[in-house]
Amino acid sequence: MVNNVGFVDGNVFQELSENSVHTMMTVNCYSVALLTKLMLEPFKKRWAKDKSPSLVVNHCAGASLAPMPYVQMFSASKVYCDFITEGLNFELQELGINVLGIRSFGLFEELHSKQNHSYYKRFFNVTHK
Repeated sequence: MVNNVGFVDGNVFQELSENSVHTMMTVNCYSVALLTKLMLEPFKKRWAKDKSPSLVVNHCAGASLAPMPYVQMFSASKVYCDFITEGLNFELQELGINVLGIRSFGLFEELHSKQNHSYYKRFFNVTHK
């Protein structure tokens, strides 16, 4: 199972809407836990039947590695993804389920193309053409 969910609203925290905060936490945290929980029974049955292993791949994002201004909610939610991934990998090994976290940094190019704020330029050293 590949969980490649992610929502980011890059902005200073005080300018984020309550809806945006709720959406980021729901999409980036709740969906990871719920989807994994829903898939456990089929994975466990498959292991019990013929010892076929299962793999859960969570896209935790490179933003989980350090605090990131202007995408702080996204960064924090991806720390959740990172921690639940590590904990589940330990817990589910005996059931033939491996849980892997991917931490790529691909989001920022797309974010830069959508934002033209001076603080993005300062923080990420980005210049727009």
